[in-house]
Amino acid sequence: MTKKDITFKPNEEVCSSWIKIQIEENEPEKENNKVSRIIFLGGCPGNSLALTKILEGKTVKEIIEGIRGVRCGAKSTSCPDQLATALQEYLDKEIKIKKGIKRDVC
Repeated sequence: MTKKDITFKPNEEVCSSWIKIQIEENEPEKENNKVSRIIFLGGCPGNSLALTKILEGKTVKEIIEGIRGVRCGAKSTSCPDQLATALQEYLDKEIKIKKGIKRDVC
C-alpha cells in the first residue's frame, strides 16, 4: 500500500489556513481509496476534530459526496467544502495522470 500526502491551501473565506490529507492508495479506482488522516490547520478546533474523527477511514468518493457544498454561515464555502475541493483536485489530477496527460506542478 502506498500513502499519498496532500497539502491544500483553502479558499480565503474559511478559517483554516491549510488542510493536510493522507490517502491510502491501494485501489485501482482512486475514488475508492481511503483517507487515513486529515489535519486542519487553523479554524474551529472542535469542529475540525469532530470532522476528522467522522471522515477518517472513509473513501475519497464518500467524503466528497457527503460534504461538498456545505456552507459556513453566509460564506459560499466552508472548511468541509474545501476538504471536498482538495479531494476532487486529487481525483482530477490522478485521472489526468492515468490518461497520460502532463501532470501539473504544484
